[in-house]
Amino acid sequence: FDYVDQWSQDNPGQIWVPAGQAPPQPPVPPEILMAIAYDVMEDMVRMPTVSFNPAQRSIVNLETWMWFDPAAWEPVSVTASGGGNSVTVTATPGRVSVSGVPGATETACTGGGRPYGGGGGTDCSITFDRSSGGQPDQRWHFQVSLTWDVTAVGAALTGAPTVTRSEGQALFALEAQAVNGGRPGD
Repeated sequence: FDYVDQWSQDNPGQIWVPAGQAPPQPPVPPEILMAIAYDVMEDMVRMPTVSFNPAQRSIVNLETWMWFDPAAWEPVSVTASGGGNSVTVTATPGRVSVSGVPGATETACTGGGRPYGGGGGTDCSITFDRSSGGQPDQRWHFQVSLTWDVTAVGAALTGAPTVTRSEGQALFALEAQAVNGGRPGD
């Protein structure tokens, strides 16, 4: 609005618009459109739902698959236009990170990971190396974060080149004992 007020002040003459025609639009600088598109995009980017298998209880040293809702693992684009200029800002899901898991994480999560379907492998998992028995609520509490890469078309990107969203998770990690059925002395 400040820009429009300044433009109107710098161009004080009356402009007559014939009936049925649209009034002229003041040129809107791409930098202003960039700021608008970036703010709207930032509000639209959400942390997608994270699923696990096993879903509620894992076993120590068992790979727990992790994946994101495929419908939410899509780029978010916002276009702001005005006065003959247009700027599009796009956030694309990129890197996944997990913090607070006592053990290993494999967080490439290509394409948001894939739901467990038996067989095969995944590049999106966590593995607990000890039981959650002594933890609050008897569960491991940890963070899953997704960093979105931001690009712009129509103007130079003026906001941060990434946007990160995080969500707290909690899973039970049970410890299972097994008896070795081998021969004595083995």
